[in-house]
Amino acid sequence: MKIGLDGTTLKGRDGGVGAGIEHYTRSIVAALPSCHGSNQLLVARPIGGIPFVSRHVLLPVWLTASGCQVLLCPSGQTPLLWRGKSVIVIHDLAIYEHPEWFAGLPNQDFSVKFSVPRSIRVADRIIVPSHATKEQLLRLHPESEKKIVIVPHGVAVPKEFVSQPAARDVDIKDSIVSIGTIEPRKNLMNAVKAFDLFLKDHPERAASVQYIIAGREGWHHKEVLQEIKRVNDEWQNKSMAVIRYVGSVNEQEKWSLLQQSVGLLFPSWWEGFGLPVLEAMAVGTPVIASSRGALPEVGGDAAIYVEPDDTEQMALAIAQCVLMPDAMKELKESAKKRAAEFTWERTARETMKVIESV
Repeated sequence: MKIGLDGTTLKGRDGGVGAGIEHYTRSIVAALPSCHGSNQLLVARPIGGIPFVSRHVLLPVWLTASGCQVLLCPSGQTPLLWRGKSVIVIHDLAIYEHPEWFAGLPNQDFSVKFSVPRSIRVADRIIVPSHATKEQLLRLHPESEKKIVIVPHGVAVPKEFVSQPAARDVDIKDSIVSIGTIEPRKNLMNAVKAFDLFLKDHPERAASVQYIIAGREGWHHKEVLQEIKRVNDEWQNKSMAVIRYVGSVNEQEKWSLLQQSVGLLFPSWWEGFGLPVLEAMAVGTPVIASSRGALPEVGGDAAIYVEPDDTEQMALAIAQCVLMPDAMKELKESAKKRAAEFTWERTARETMKVIESV
């Protein structure tokens, strides 16, 4: 069987590496060849300079001419002119249930109002990464129940970070880290306030603990940066910046941050999966995660959960990671074992089974 894969999301819209769906697409493309058996895999990227025509017209024409029988769409959207069988991946549908988190994002109308609902309707199978996303999909599209299959995402730690102790210099501050786009859904306003509360409860730590936020600037990022400035100004007489925003990071920088931090703070209002949680666990970094969405499914019993609107609870969790390193040892080991259950090879195998079932 000839299997096509829509490679539109191998890179971000700006041509960069992107995150989220782009990371998933690259990972599944790398893992599928090891389990496709006698099937032939065709990875197709849009051709030409007009994005709409390239993806929705030229790409499906090329796939059809190449004899493609089933098309896997990692972005959850099938090209308009594709008339063959399709398997789509829906990562989450938060934009439908909480449009206020996305109201400032440009060029969303076509995808949200037409392309995604149409793709859900015409798809032969729908892959979701979690029970939370499945339940969300069923609330919005109950007619799709028989088409839904849960296939969790995976994690792959680069070789240079496997079984390698964190390269910590004695002069480097202990750090709590958050990784993700600076946007309302990530709940970084409350995260910054929680770190401020932690410092107020433990002012002697202002000179030795830092909160590092990494991720590209998204919608409403200015409000978060203003809150960071407010907290830094408040503590400027006792320390250098207690909160540091470092912007987008590459893969190596991301893994270094995760490995060298004393905890990942991931307090999102909602996630369909939450790859940074899995990545932190894979290198044995304690995770403080929101109790909402799919995050408890990912972390299992190997993470600390907080209500995303409870900054005091968040501050207490930060204190656990910073002040009780010995108590975190068991959690670190549990986190590594939990993360080992999620591999891209497993994701690829289960995805291939879904494709072959069409």
